Amino acid sequence: DGFYGPKKNFTLKLLEKGIDVVSRLRIDAAIYRPPPQKKKKKRGRPRKYGDRLYTKQLAAGANFFIPTEVTIYGKKKTVDLGSKLVKIRGWDKLVLLVITRDVNNKPIALFSTDITLSPSRVLQLYSARWKIELAFRELKQLGKMADYRVRSKEGMTKHVTLCFVAHSLLQLIPLTRIQMHAQPVHRPWYKKAGISTGQLRIMFQRECL
Repeated sequence: DGFYGPKKNFTLKLLEKGIDVVSRLRIDAAIYRPPPQKKKKKRGRPRKYGDRLYTKQLAAGANFFIPTEVTIYGKKKTVDLGSKLVKIRGWDKLVLLVITRDVNNKPIALFSTDITLSPSRVLQLYSARWKIELAFRELKQLGKMADYRVRSKEGMTKHVTLCFVAHSLLQLIPLTRIQMHAQPVHRPWYKKAGISTGQLRIMFQRECL
């Protein structure tokens, strides 16, 4: 997430647990080149950062972007990708900066703490976040995750866990050989392919009655 990812304390705690982070970066974030290597030992503290970099200037470079074929949101697309190893203000670790363009041709900046990843893989991992957002929305709207009426931490944890389990089992129904007699509700205006989570929930409720 673009809010939590660049925060030093949040990301460093994940790195301490061996978890790398792929997140969005503000287009005006303070990023720098790696510090230059010293040829001779000099007095004073060594530099922590190199020259300041600007995302928009990098994106405007003539040869920065490379057309790359990636699979995102279930479709193969050719997108412009550019990357560079940089340092973020307040961080000691090098990160991989990946820049792409949105539908309005405006630059989007992503970063990965795993600098061995390819730019296309970083974009794929970030695009997978959309399914997580959909799952949380379905859990709140259909799974009643936000409607708990308990006050203890233990009760909240149990409620949220049960909601995740129920949602996961519901998603597994189409992948199994379980045959349900109930049919999805016909909506002529609904052109989405496949059966939605809401329709699955209604079908399962009718099957249990």
